Amino acid sequence: MLELSKKEQVYFKICDSVLFYELFKGHLNWSLSDISKHSGVTRSLIYYYMGKEKEQILQEAVRFMLELFFNTNHEKSLGVEERMVMVLTQTRQMPHIFLYYSSERIKDSEYGKIIRDAEEGLFAYMEKELHVDRKTVLKLFLMELGACAFQLEPEKAYEFFKLK
Repeated sequence: MLELSKKEQVYFKICDSVLFYELFKGHLNWSLSDISKHSGVTRSLIYYYMGKEKEQILQEAVRFMLELFFNTNHEKSLGVEERMVMVLTQTRQMPHIFLYYSSERIKDSEYGKIIRDAEEGLFAYMEKELHVDRKTVLKLFLMELGACAFQLEPEKAYEFFKLK
């Protein structure tokens, strides 16, 4: 299982808290004090990592979510199993990420469109990287979503996510 540095743990707590309040209080209807209390991270550290503006902080949390789920920067070349272990492990560190993703992706909003565009980019990348067709990519992605919803243990990804 992946070990997180102290810095990554703090960042995850902040992002998770932002997505939690976006879900339960509504779009930007939260304060930095809310985020600080929920995450256990001081406001000054939140400012350091993400800035002071709520919109900027939300954008950073969503950007992070997209990098996590969709590998938008394609920095990591991961096989199916390794990708799923990473997603499941990090989803455990940031439990509200999946709820935010699934509720926001269907909305006709800026963030819904960003998420859908990132999904499309991931699908194209996976087709090329895995040398499979769109139907296979979609099956794998739907299995990943199910694994996240079911909260599959990360170690089980090797057992369930074999390409053949």
